[in-house]
Order: sequence, then C-alpha cells, then structure tokens
Amino acid sequence: MLVAAAAMSGTPVLRAPGQPSQVALRSRVALPPRQLPVSMALDVGEAPLSMSPVKAHDLFNLAATTALTGLTCASHFSDPSWNEPLAALMCGYLAADSIWLVAQPEIAGSGGEGASSTTSSGGALTLLSHHAFALVVAAHALTWVAHTHHTCEMTVVEVNTLILMLERQLPEGSPIASFVHMLFVGSWVVLRLLWFPYLAAQLAFLSDYPSDGIHLACAASLLALTVHQLLWTWNFCVPEEKWVPLP
Repeated sequence: MLVAAAAMSGTPVLRAPGQPSQVALRSRVALPPRQLPVSMALDVGEAPLSMSPVKAHDLFNLAATTALTGLTCASHFSDPSWNEPLAALMCGYLAADSIWLVAQPEIAGSGGEGASSTTSSGGALTLLSHHAFALVVAAHALTWVAHTHHTCEMTVVEVNTLILMLERQLPEGSPIASFVHMLFVGSWVVLRLLWFPYLAAQLAFLSDYPSDGIHLACAASLLALTVHQLLWTWNFCVPEEKWVPLP
C-alpha cells in the first residue's frame, strides 16, 4: 500500500544569474546515461540495439506505476473492491523490484552527470530498505480486510513516480520537459511531503490492528518510509557537502 519509490524544497533555491540551482531532484540525478549514436556505437564495438539494465528497469517501473495508478483511480472513483488487487500488485511489484536490485544493484542511483550525482538518493541498499518497509504495510493491507480500503489512499503517491518515469522517457530538448518536471516537483511536494506523512500518522494510530506486534511493525514501517522521503528531499535540495550519506 505504499510508495515505491521510489525521490522539494528545504533550502533557498535563489541563485545568481548563470549559476546552477542547488536543487537536484531525482529526475535529474538518476537519468540513464545517454546512448551512443549507431555510428559511434559501431566504431567502439557497442551493440547499438542492446538495452542497458537502467533503461530496462525504467521501463519496468513505467509499466508498474502505470498499472498502480490505474488501479488507484479505479479504487477511488469506481469501486473500492479494486483495493484488494491493488494491494496484491503493490506486493508483487515490491518483491520483483527487490529481487532485481539484489541481482543488479548498479541500477539504483545510476546515471546522472558526474560521480557525485549517483549518490544523493542512495544506492541499492537504500531502495531495498524502502521496499522492505513498504512491503510490510502493503502485505498488511492485503491480508487484513479492515485496512484494505486504505490501500488507494497510500498508493496515490505512485502518481508522482509515474510522472518521474514519463519524464525520463522524454528526449533531450523536448518542449514539454520543463512542464513535466514542474508536475514532478509539485506532485512530490503535495503527495510525498504533505499527504504521505499526514496519512502515515493517521494509519499508525488506528486502533483496529489484528495484534500489537503487527501494529508496531506497520507504525515503524510508516515512520521509516516518511524518513526515507525526507532524507531524499534534503539531499536533492542542498549542496553535496551537506548530503546525508545513504548506502
């Protein structure tokens, strides 16, 4: 019932003319490296038609977040019974993506401009911890009927992830790139910095969990997910020397 992933404001972003902004949102620091043109690829011996693991992972996330967003809308606006398949899909997505991250950890935090840009959002261990906490809550929503209807309230944050995935597919210099990036930043602030912490606090204090142990596990996981997002936001908005190190 949660976030994937998978990444704003905390410091002033005003800058002198000609100086780059301090804000380095995830959409800017985790882009896959540019593919060589076919002619250059042939010159250096690279197969021009091969797909990089990062690109394949982005397409997987694009498909998954599109499905999650569709089921979220269906649950909100059509029939609440869609929450059960939504929770099941979220569990499956988190499990599959975790396996992928273990098998190819280089897909996490890869790309960007320069070595430093690959670490502001952390690497595979950071995403794996995020997925583990999200899976705790998603599995609870799937198996405890009294809370299943809350699934779509949480997965609305996947709209932000979907916008990020769409932005990554835009060609360089696209006339709509700036607009899509503004949508990403705005949805990040509204959904991940405002809505998510509020809803997480509401869910953590529900009184109808099946046991104290499950209640504690879900509350701790919701807190951990909120902390993940706040740390990502901080690192995206401050200079590198002020980053919180993330594994």
